[in-house]
Amino acid sequence: MVTDDKSIAMAEAQSAQGSAAPSTGGYVVLARRYRPTRFEQVVGQQHVTRTLQNAIRVGRVHHAYLFTGSRGVGKTTVARILARALNQPGGPTPDPPASADPEQEARFAVDVIEIDGASHTGVDDVRELREAVRYLPAHSRYKIYIIDEVHMLSTSAFNALLKTLEEPPPHVVFVFATTEPHKIPATILSRCQRFDFKRVPTPLLVEHLQRLLVEEQLSAEPGALALIARAAEGGVRDALSLLDQVIAYAAGRGSIDAPLVAEVLGVADRRVLFSLSAALLARDAAAALAVVDRLFADGHDLARFAQDLVGHLRDLVVVRTCVDPGTLVEATEAELAELRAQSAGAAAPQLQQLFERSVRAAEQIARSSFPRLQLEMALIELAEAVPMLPLGELVERLEAMERRLGTPGGPGAAPAPGGGGRGLGATVAAPSTTAPSKRRAAAEPPREPAPAASVPVATGRPPPPVQAPPVQAPPAAVASAAPAVSPQPADDSPAVADAESGSVPVSAAMSPLERWRTLLQQLEGPAVGVFSCGRLLGWEGRRIELGYPAGSFELQRAEDRERCRAVASLCSAKLGYEIELQVRALRPDDQVSPELAQQSVLELQEHERRERARRLTEEAIEHPSTRALVARFGATVKSVTTGPEGVES
Repeated sequence: MVTDDKSIAMAEAQSAQGSAAPSTGGYVVLARRYRPTRFEQVVGQQHVTRTLQNAIRVGRVHHAYLFTGSRGVGKTTVARILARALNQPGGPTPDPPASADPEQEARFAVDVIEIDGASHTGVDDVRELREAVRYLPAHSRYKIYIIDEVHMLSTSAFNALLKTLEEPPPHVVFVFATTEPHKIPATILSRCQRFDFKRVPTPLLVEHLQRLLVEEQLSAEPGALALIARAAEGGVRDALSLLDQVIAYAAGRGSIDAPLVAEVLGVADRRVLFSLSAALLARDAAAALAVVDRLFADGHDLARFAQDLVGHLRDLVVVRTCVDPGTLVEATEAELAELRAQSAGAAAPQLQQLFERSVRAAEQIARSSFPRLQLEMALIELAEAVPMLPLGELVERLEAMERRLGTPGGPGAAPAPGGGGRGLGATVAAPSTTAPSKRRAAAEPPREPAPAASVPVATGRPPPPVQAPPVQAPPAAVASAAPAVSPQPADDSPAVADAESGSVPVSAAMSPLERWRTLLQQLEGPAVGVFSCGRLLGWEGRRIELGYPAGSFELQRAEDRERCRAVASLCSAKLGYEIELQVRALRPDDQVSPELAQQSVLELQEHERRERARRLTEEAIEHPSTRALVARFGATVKSVTTGPEGVES
């Protein structure tokens, strides 16, 4: 199709001058009125325009170009500017003027042929084109073919175009434009110079809209223009079309604000997203549902809103992770400040968890016949989600547990009966053929109920649980685990740190191992856990020495200088004086004494747990209620479940 219509040429000439309307009196939309006619006027595609200008300047104009990119980013516009630059009188010139001469524009139009690839898909259309390219241009230097949506051509049409495209006449230039380059055969791609047009960034698009509003003698808030730019998804034409719609709605108003744009476009204001994310972080499901109710009443697309929520949560994660997000987050300065303030009050794992669940919810809402109900249930799930531990910390805990349980004859190799469960209770088996043992019942008279004991049975009710006093580790266990070193620092260091400074209170009566455990309990960070696995070989003055099995994974992690220096710095800050932390491999003479098996914090904790489980098990079996049930039903106690929280019936 040849664009030789003079009315189109006149409209394009008047668009170069930014006139309000053509001579016919009809309204020309912003996307056409402010269509660029020079390379410098193209927004956000400098990597394309500069290359084309340099190619014209040095005389290296290719015979075939392929412009790819999303809609409305300037592919066809740049193709027309290139045609004007090549056919400019006295040219080619890299800076074609914005001519207002209708006759000159008409002469250009005769030799610039624009073809719609969607309606010229057959091989016959390509055959006509092959016949036409043999003729010289009517008035200009080049005959230029601009084919939009070239990916719509059929396979046979592409094959018919191959030879002409590879070796066209010297007076012919092809410019192809497409939004789906993956549909174009590789044989065509190899014969073209490809230029990928980018989506225009939101800040740059906002500046462009602001300049156009100055020409239109209108004003708008930056937040309103940012909302239009985000809705345009990087397309200049889409942004101008949306701005046209907003201007028509805001006729007679002094300024365009964000609520007005949100009302016109049917999208959620950024403040609504901030309100919803604040409700989710505060775990306030009622407030989140109230936001959905308002959106539904205003007629918003809830599926689109779910996608906007995903993008908003993504921005929170990026701002929380990056010190300077830069261009990673499309937001105004005020919005960026609010994103920083909101993300600072939440942990990074919590934000990532909200993002991952919101992605799944958005995908389900897009396919659901009940988007409101699906969105409400998803928000309730997000608000009530329990924050999860980081994966690295969980892996480290599992590795430590496997090392303790997997070492033959080592600590924790044989877990205590029922150890690690929640609460304490005794399970009574069915009556057996043998008579129940009444040795303990006959040997001791009834006594007061022991603390923290309960026996659930199949018949009858269990007695109410009795609150147990705090269970402490046997003093002998701690004493035997303590190395024979002096826990006191040097004379010039304080023995007891100031509590107001966040230091660990230290008692002279505490053993070095107890002091080391108390100190580790006050520290935070993923690097601390590996130091609880090391055996405390000595604490003399300011020097703490830890030992690990030679060649072990824990030794490699503890010997890391950065990790060791960081933990030593934390210990010094808590104690109030400088600490030197040394790590080495255990020697054979370090393991002569049997007490050395208790010289790590983890081993001490495991010993205390097993001792507590053993004591509570004995107390549960000796409990009067247990003995009475055993005697009455002729049963035997099969297992006892113990735990740190006391008893659960």
